[in-house]
Amino acid sequence: MTRTEHHRHVFHFVIIASLFLTPPAGAESAEQRPIVFVGDIDYTPLSFLEDGKPKGLAVDIMREVAKRMHRSPDIRLMAWDRALSMVTRGTADAICAMSITESRKRNFDFSDPVYDSRYSIFVRSDTLGITDLSDLRGLTVGVRAGGLNQKAVAAEPGIRMFLMDDYLEGFRMLKDGKLDAVVADTWIGTYILAKNKIAEVRFTGDPILDLKSAFGVRKGNAALLAEINRAVKSMRDDGTLDRIYTVWQPAEVVFQTREQMLRRTYNWAVGLLATLLALSAAWIFLLRRQITRRHRTEAVLRDSESRYHLLSETYRRLNDTFIRFSEARVTTDIFRTIADTLRTLTGATAAFSMMYDSADASLAVVAVSGDTGDIAAIDSVLGTPLQELRIPVGETLHRELLARVVKQSADLEDLTKGAVPGDGSAELLRAIRCREGLLLAMHSGSDLLGAAMALLPGDTADVPEDTLRIFGYMAGLAVTREKTEEELVNLNLQLEQKVSQRTEELKRAYDDIMKTNQELEKALHDLKSTQFQLVRSEKLSALGHLAAGIAHELNTPLGAIMSSNRTMIDLIHHKLFETARLLHGLRDHEFAAFSTLFAESIEAASRIGTSPMRKEKRETARILEAAGLPDRERLVELVMASGVYGLKERLPDLLAIDRREEILSSIATLSSLRSLGEIIAVASEKANHVMGALQSYLKQDPGGDDETLVDIEKEMETILTLYHNKMKYGVKVIKKYGTTDTVRGSRGKLNQLWMNLLNNALQAIDYHGTIEIETEKRDGWIVVSITDSGEGIPEEMRERIFEPFFSTKKHGEGMGLGLDISRSIVEKHGGRIELQSEPGRTRFSVWLRTVQG
Repeated sequence: MTRTEHHRHVFHFVIIASLFLTPPAGAESAEQRPIVFVGDIDYTPLSFLEDGKPKGLAVDIMREVAKRMHRSPDIRLMAWDRALSMVTRGTADAICAMSITESRKRNFDFSDPVYDSRYSIFVRSDTLGITDLSDLRGLTVGVRAGGLNQKAVAAEPGIRMFLMDDYLEGFRMLKDGKLDAVVADTWIGTYILAKNKIAEVRFTGDPILDLKSAFGVRKGNAALLAEINRAVKSMRDDGTLDRIYTVWQPAEVVFQTREQMLRRTYNWAVGLLATLLALSAAWIFLLRRQITRRHRTEAVLRDSESRYHLLSETYRRLNDTFIRFSEARVTTDIFRTIADTLRTLTGATAAFSMMYDSADASLAVVAVSGDTGDIAAIDSVLGTPLQELRIPVGETLHRELLARVVKQSADLEDLTKGAVPGDGSAELLRAIRCREGLLLAMHSGSDLLGAAMALLPGDTADVPEDTLRIFGYMAGLAVTREKTEEELVNLNLQLEQKVSQRTEELKRAYDDIMKTNQELEKALHDLKSTQFQLVRSEKLSALGHLAAGIAHELNTPLGAIMSSNRTMIDLIHHKLFETARLLHGLRDHEFAAFSTLFAESIEAASRIGTSPMRKEKRETARILEAAGLPDRERLVELVMASGVYGLKERLPDLLAIDRREEILSSIATLSSLRSLGEIIAVASEKANHVMGALQSYLKQDPGGDDETLVDIEKEMETILTLYHNKMKYGVKVIKKYGTTDTVRGSRGKLNQLWMNLLNNALQAIDYHGTIEIETEKRDGWIVVSITDSGEGIPEEMRERIFEPFFSTKKHGEGMGLGLDISRSIVEKHGGRIELQSEPGRTRFSVWLRTVQG
């Protein structure tokens, strides 16, 4: 073998060996090539740029997934539409933080969910009555262009949408009152509010959308989707996913306010410590005072204990005396009890009681108690029997008999110790071996009822004055009771005579009353009949005012239905056949482009009330110009007409076909049919809503008395619907429904009440101004207030405003019965109506009891 042949064999061997030993190029590149993840550039805190670097919850999840796939991550944040286009074209592997919807499943396959995406309604903190999308009808609502929140709001008719450049701009406009509400991801919204310290905005109600978010890959890329799912599952199993949530979740609210919370806790702790110190000092001071008082009280208690034992027996005797007083039936028995008890209580040698005789203004002795010898000694000293003694009651008596006043009680007794009256006082005391005499005089006010005298020996124990005062009080009550009973007997006799006389007079009056009642019943029946006719007349008058407005309200949606229907017929007759013929002749790649463009066009056509802005048209022209497509101006018009401008970066690829103009023209026709169908649905719903409100109002007769549970908010909305045509061009209605409680009453009559008050308010502002309707609950009442911005009611007219046939309106605008009927309806329901008026603000407030109240 030659050297040249040897070298050739070696070269062949090396080539063959290299083919077996070198790994396939595709396998090596798949293992080593970075995985490209894309996401939204402005979706804080999920994905955003900070100092030019990707950050956020979704970014952390993407990095961890790439790590578990053993590939380096290439994370790129950009506009959302561009990110979707890159994944669809295959220039990016997957997009993260993408909510799973049925429309997106047509173009993407989704991994297992990585977090929950909930969209809520954000309003100002002082805004009430908004809980779901239906409450936003007629309001201006901020949404992020192209997002799911825009699609959700667009599906609710009657909402004015404002497309925000970013959420921070929208929240600031909401705070300043330039927007009525913002619909945003709850997590993202609260994070932005906390980060920018916007405290005047909150979210309300339950989420309007509750979606799962996941990785989205190009349709059919099952191998990549399986790898991502394995990584996500391992992250969930070992807790890595929860740890990522924990890192970002506090930033939603707590992270931004933690320093404030610590400062507030510190201030509370210092204040609480100072309060405890002050309370401790006060407690010590009070405790010392309490101890001092306790020592004093113990001394008093020891002194009182001995007195208690002394008085207990005395009070037992007083109790027996009270029973004897209660059982006494004649005055002499009472005075005998007085004499006996006074001698027992004081230990007197003798005691006697005297009854006042008003005939000669004297005290006559009526009862004597004591030893026979002592009484005889007294008789000998006086020179006359004690039983016949009469003492004149005058100035002399009070100077001599009441020599030394010891104690006086308010009405019933004078307690006196001193000499017995007259010159024989000392001799009388010596005769019966007495130390002094005690006089107990019984008064009732300025009237003297009687007196009792006790002659006390030298060894008499000291009788507590409180005991004698109580005894005197009891004696006075007993005497007063007896005198009162005698007076009652006389009064009863006089009363019986007067009752007999009065009965005869009442019998004659009864006959007159029965005759008058018959006349009143007839007048009342006539009055009710007249009132019923007036109420019916007032309702018919109000319906007459509403008839033209309701007709106009119905003509508008009916006109839209008829116009849309005619257009649909023309399109079906002239365009639909051409579309069918076009579809029949399309090749596969042209039909694929048609399907994508048609899906986008139909979705855009379902959003009534939105139209492409000039910036979308400029952006579409720029994209088509950059793609170098021919006849660009015609193509731009067809793209805008068919509504597929939302595809943006995908348009050049989709329109790179020969029959693009025919396809776009056919899609525009089909999109128009969808839009016209949506218009017919909305117009039909509006007409049905007006008819339903009118039917609800006419359902019951306002003169009927059938009671039921009445939902005030629902009935008020019915009235507002009937008046919509009169209010929509110059009247701003502010609704503040603060309670959902119901009242029990006549639904028809209450509806007549609300219509009267609302019609008055509209006439007061001449159908140009502001009307505020407010409901609130106050201590078992529902207060319904209707306020207008009219000129107000002059003060001199406010007292007469509820009078029948009194009116402040122009001639021909009413009979002056509306407010009188309204007050009658409110009073029949157990409530009241109030008026407050000043220039520029007149308020009628109706108070009705709730069902619970």
